[in-house]
Amino acid sequence: MIEILLEILLSGLIEGLLEALVEVALEVLVLKVSNPSWELFRTGVRGGAVLLLGGIAGSLFTLAAPKPFLPASPVPGASLILSPLLAGVIMWRFGAWRRSRGSSTSCLSTFWGGALFAFGLSLARFCLVQ
Repeated sequence: MIEILLEILLSGLIEGLLEALVEVALEVLVLKVSNPSWELFRTGVRGGAVLLLGGIAGSLFTLAAPKPFLPASPVPGASLILSPLLAGVIMWRFGAWRRSRGSSTSCLSTFWGGALFAFGLSLARFCLVQ
């Protein structure tokens, strides 16, 4: 049980740090569409881009660390649910902290942006490390 919690905490912290770095990078790559009726489309494109970036980050991370950090847990795939939830909360708080200081944020500084990035990262890692 402690190994599962440690795995979730460790992967959540690593994903949170990666997401914070991507958050800063995304400030440069703001997607702008001039027609406001396309908001749903923009949201979908951003979500897909964040998920794809998470998958790319997970793949690159797997190249750097190809072995699991901890022994196999009794609940395979738990990180696919719990890590995105933890990372989503971390990024939601990070975004609130930045906004409280007057800084702009990207879609990654939301619960859903953080959770999608972490899910992409976890899924890539889960598939490649197995």
